[in-house]
Amino acid sequence: MRHNFFWSTIRIVLGCAFCACLLVACRPGEAGLSHPTGVATAADGSLYVMDHIDLKHSRVVHISAQSKILDTFQPEDPKPGLVSAGWDIAVGPTGNVYYCNQVSNDDRTVHDGLMSFSPGGEFLTEIGAADYAVDSSELSAIPYNLDVDNRGWIYVADFNYNQLRVFNSQGQLLAQLNADNVEGFKYSGIGDVAVDDRRDLLYLTDYFDGKLDQYRLSIQTDGTIQLKLQFSVGTFGHGPGEFSFPQYLTVDEVTGFIYVGDMGNRRILALDPGGNFVAEFSPPVDEWQVLGLAIGADTSYPADTQHPGDQTIYAADALNRVIWAFRPDGQFLRKIEVH
Repeated sequence: MRHNFFWSTIRIVLGCAFCACLLVACRPGEAGLSHPTGVATAADGSLYVMDHIDLKHSRVVHISAQSKILDTFQPEDPKPGLVSAGWDIAVGPTGNVYYCNQVSNDDRTVHDGLMSFSPGGEFLTEIGAADYAVDSSELSAIPYNLDVDNRGWIYVADFNYNQLRVFNSQGQLLAQLNADNVEGFKYSGIGDVAVDDRRDLLYLTDYFDGKLDQYRLSIQTDGTIQLKLQFSVGTFGHGPGEFSFPQYLTVDEVTGFIYVGDMGNRRILALDPGGNFVAEFSPPVDEWQVLGLAIGADTSYPADTQHPGDQTIYAADALNRVIWAFRPDGQFLRKIEVH
């Protein structure tokens, strides 16, 4: 695949500079989180949060439904001298935890890959790992965001290459999907990926162009993965039906609604499977930064108040160092302060 080195560099500088400003502003506080950049739900109602400690170090924080820290874990550096910077995080069907990882050396060499852990924090393996020399024209893939489907297949959005890689549960590469092999696959800064298993749909955002794309996802008998573009919605902006740096996604497979973290506009937008905007919401604060979205059961309430199929939207707030919880219709539920 050929890449324009200059424009790829500009894309990553702009994106990383935006996040770096937040990292400098965020310091560990009473909430117990420094800079949450991802959140994922487990089957038991607990949460896994990717938390940046500083510009070069991160950890996974496992939180109970009652907001108590159950465990924290960090990987051993994949190679000597490397430091870890995790981003989006997801939980697979067996409970294993996956996150996008980027590391750097003092000599400015770059390493990236997907880290996988057991539910209890035992390091399992690194998937799709690659190293990049500073004197090479080949740029890091920058795998910011990912999702895991019901098969345990891992979908990762490579920001710098504007491609989607798919791995099976054993970490074998199944597909590299991009403009060369998928019609309508056009991105200037691919943001996030989300899979709706129930409806065989896949969603991608464009961080810079401010759009959301829906694809029909099909797996052929020979294992080939095919995407067919269904529609695109949105453009860059700040009004109704527009996005400003959309990155994080999550899907409610009960209703098929797709939730978009509209970072630049400090809001979450909900769309139905037809691409129609149905809700816009945010927490009860003036300033916040959504850097992680997930949906799952909320077991923090008494059993007699819960109903089968109830879902809760969780949003990691990078500025206030908390997790916000909403109902699928956007109704605010609670602030999760980790302690």
